[in-house]
Amino acid sequence: MVIKRSRIPRLSPGASPGTLIARAESQATRLRISSFDGDGVAVAQNASAKDVEQAIHDPRVTWLEVVGLGNVELLAQVADVLGMSRLALEDVVNSPQRPKLQEFDESFFLILRAPTTQDPALLPQVSFFVAKGIIATFVEHETNAFQPLRERLDAQGSRVRERRHDYLLYRLVDVLVDSYFPHLELLTDRLDRIESEVDDRLSSAPFKELHEIRRRLRGFHRVALPTRDALAALHRNTHAAFDPFTLPFLLDAHDHAAQIVELSDHYRGVASDIYELIQSGLSLRLNEVMRLLTTVATIFIPLSFVVGLYGMNFDTDSPYNMPELGWRFGYPALLVILVAIAFGMAVWIRRQGLTKTDDS
Repeated sequence: MVIKRSRIPRLSPGASPGTLIARAESQATRLRISSFDGDGVAVAQNASAKDVEQAIHDPRVTWLEVVGLGNVELLAQVADVLGMSRLALEDVVNSPQRPKLQEFDESFFLILRAPTTQDPALLPQVSFFVAKGIIATFVEHETNAFQPLRERLDAQGSRVRERRHDYLLYRLVDVLVDSYFPHLELLTDRLDRIESEVDDRLSSAPFKELHEIRRRLRGFHRVALPTRDALAALHRNTHAAFDPFTLPFLLDAHDHAAQIVELSDHYRGVASDIYELIQSGLSLRLNEVMRLLTTVATIFIPLSFVVGLYGMNFDTDSPYNMPELGWRFGYPALLVILVAIAFGMAVWIRRQGLTKTDDS
C-alpha cells in the first residue's frame, strides 16, 4: 500500500506575507451561497464575488461555501468582500495548516481538519471565517461531510433555521469533530480482531496492519490536540459572537474533541501493547527453538568426537594402534557407548533445567 502523506505548504524563501500560490492539483473555485431563516432556504450555485457582497446585507443567516482553491483571484475578491486578512487567506490556500483560532476586531478565523471516507488518514483542512453575519467555509475538494447539515436546512422546523449564524457555526464544527468517532470505532474493531488472532495463534502477519493503525491514530492525535485547544479558545474568547443558547453546545463540541484526544492516545497505547506482545512472543519462540537446537548440538558434540576418533583408520597391524579396532564386537559395543553417552548427556541437561520453558 502506498502511504499518502499530507503535503507541507512550500513557499519560496523570502516570499511576501500573504502570497497566494495555487497548487496544480487544486480544483477550480466554486461559490455556493445558502441563505435561510424559519421560512425557507435559498441556495445560489456558482455564485460570484458580487453575489457574496449582496449576501452580506441579507438579514437572513448566510452560509458561503468556497469549494476548490485553484482560482486565487476569485479567492482574493471574496476575501476583500468579507474583510478577510490576506494572512488568513494564505493559510487557506497553503493547506494543510495546524488547527487554530485567530481573532480579529470584528471577525475570527478558525482552521479544523477532519477525516474523509475516501482516505481517513489524509485529514483535509476545513477553514471557517466568520464576519458581518456570514459564515464562510473553505475546502480544497468537494466534501460530503456537511451533507447531513444541508438536509437539515431543507427540513421545515429545523433548529438550525430557527437560530442565528453562531448556531450554524457550532453545527458545522460539531459535524467535523464527530466525524472522527466512526473511524476510531473501525480502528478499535480492527485492534480487537488482531488481539484475538494473536491470542489464538501467534504470528508476525499483523505487523503491517498494526503499523497502519498506529500511523492513523498518530495522525488523529496530532490533529485532535490543537483542535481541542482551538475550540477551547473559541468558547473562552468569543462569547460576544455567540448566543448564550449556543455556548453549552459549543462546550459539548470541545468535550468531544477532548474525548478524541483521549481515545486516540489510549488506542495508540493498545496498538503498541499488541505490537510488543507479538514481538515478545516471537522472541520467546525463537529462544525456545535456539535452546532446542543447542541441546541437540550439545548431545552430538561428544558423539562426533568418539566417531571421529574411531574413524581415523590407522594401520591395525601397528602395536600402537587401538586394540579394540580388531575386536569382533567392537562396532556394536561402540554403538552402545554412543547411546549411553547421548542418554547421559540428555539426563544431565534435563537436571540442569536447560530444557525447561516458562510454561513448564
